[in-house]
Amino acid sequence: MAKARFPFAPKIAFPRSHPVRYVHGGFGHRGDDCTFETLAEGFQIRDRKVKVISEIVHDADLADGKFGRKRGLRS
Repeated sequence: MAKARFPFAPKIAFPRSHPVRYVHGGFGHRGDDCTFETLAEGFQIRDRKVKVISEIVHDADLADGKFGRKRGLRS
């Protein structure tokens, strides 16, 4: 069985036009946002359903009740 490899490129190897860069800590919690919110923002996803999902994930992850999402998409 082959061993997994994780190649990393120097910062200068990223094209300038690339909208999201995985450098300096990558994706994760930023400010009051959970990782899912960070990804949605980083990739500029504007779909309403993704917004609802991000609120559900935020409340489940951070347990701060910011969005009051205790149930699925209908809450």
